[in-house]
Amino acid sequence: MITTPEEYYKYLWGIEETDEDGNVINPYNNRPVLSIILPSDERTFNVNLSTRTINVPTFLSVAKDHRAETVYFLVDRYYEYKDLAETSCVIEYINAAGEGGFYIVPFYDVTSYQGYIDTDAKGNDINEAEKMLVPWCIDGGVTKTAGPVQFALRFYELDGDTREFKYNIRTQVATAEVLTGMDETALDEKVDYDIMSTLIQDFNEKIDHHEHTVYWTDL
Repeated sequence: MITTPEEYYKYLWGIEETDEDGNVINPYNNRPVLSIILPSDERTFNVNLSTRTINVPTFLSVAKDHRAETVYFLVDRYYEYKDLAETSCVIEYINAAGEGGFYIVPFYDVTSYQGYIDTDAKGNDINEAEKMLVPWCIDGGVTKTAGPVQFALRFYELDGDTREFKYNIRTQVATAEVLTGMDETALDEKVDYDIMSTLIQDFNEKIDHHEHTVYWTDL
């Protein structure tokens, strides 16, 4: 958990690779790798940098999940004069427990949405633009508690000599839900794990007996 602005900016600096003394080794090494990362059936969520708003998903994940869901944001690769593929990116969040953190974006996909056609609210084509896909793998820091999670995207570049921002752009804060999952305390009290183990073993034996063609069976 990050406690002060100074501590947070230290982490931002550390993302752009430094040695043990804090000297920059190569400020490009920890920037997101360009890659093709989107599954063909995955939904994307638009980020409008002109209004700094995010089209948010219905929910991010379920409480206590860890890296089970990845949210994909679609953003203009070029904003004003800047190629955002040449910047670092973090997704800043405050979870439902009120604890702050951030996610370091490891990849950009600048290939899948070249020549992407923007549409207006009525579905009419507006313009052709190069889009960049930005992933957020939802980890346990985000899903620690069920409830609303506030988050924002930051694209930035730091000066290697002054450690000041050469470029910095952020979205407005958006809010999405982490859903309620199973009460683990109640689960520990009520589940007989010996019985569960026996049922799983029985199920696996049935699968083997039917040469892995069983789709449903009664235990």
